[in-house]
Amino acid sequence: MHKTRLPRLEIVPLRSLILHEDVEGHRVDRIMVRFRAEQQLANPPIVGTTGGLRRMIVLDGASRVTAARRLGFLHFLVQIVPYPSPGIGLTPWHHLVAGMRLETLRDLAVRIPGVEAEPAPWPEARRALLERKVLACLRGPGRKPVLLRVRRSTGRFHPMRELTRIYATDPGLHRLSEDEIGIPEEWMGEERVLVLFPAFRQEDIVRFALRMDERLPMGITHHTVPNRALRVLYPMTELRSRKPLVSKRRALRRFLDDLWERGRIRHYPEGSTLYDE
Repeated sequence: MHKTRLPRLEIVPLRSLILHEDVEGHRVDRIMVRFRAEQQLANPPIVGTTGGLRRMIVLDGASRVTAARRLGFLHFLVQIVPYPSPGIGLTPWHHLVAGMRLETLRDLAVRIPGVEAEPAPWPEARRALLERKVLACLRGPGRKPVLLRVRRSTGRFHPMRELTRIYATDPGLHRLSEDEIGIPEEWMGEERVLVLFPAFRQEDIVRFALRMDERLPMGITHHTVPNRALRVLYPMTELRSRKPLVSKRRALRRFLDDLWERGRIRHYPEGSTLYDE
């Protein structure tokens, strides 16, 4: 791999990073403990930029960015990619909730101001999700899908955050990708609910990030970035330090140049670049 095609790694001010999704407190707390103890940062968050570095959207790593802020870091190491970009994939995460019946979640959901529920055949429900006309769709074994809609007078993402809060702390919550949403036969007789979310566009993510009142809940969107930088193992002492940004960027360049000269950087065709080979 030619050096010019390596992922773009940079140290940036944390204040320049904006989130398009909420974070969960317990996740941030765990990462803060890890950051205090670890000597190296393995996987930098991925941020999207339209060209400048003044405002960048966190595509992956909102919890890491928030943990660094709460620990008093001024700057952080990130991988920068152009955004929106046709080379970046964006798919929804769906939620599988164990230990709850569809009817229970439906009844709790309609207590959220502005939320209404209605049964619908799966083809209609699928179409409503693709057209982003609903808040979510609930599916359970042997039951008709239920569409959750939001009245026009109600903000869209506050109800979505409230919906995920109903079950977000449940240890039985699992995230599923788009190709994993089929209901398996072993579900029959079990208390499980599949919560399906609409697919958003990259332009939507930019709008949500710039409008701070429209953040999505955590774990709704999944970005797939080609040539991802993994296992960079950058010294945390450099990131924690109070050195000027220009000095930190020079140190990063020396660090990366040294890895390159020693042949430690390895690119894999699957789309990842490892920095500790």
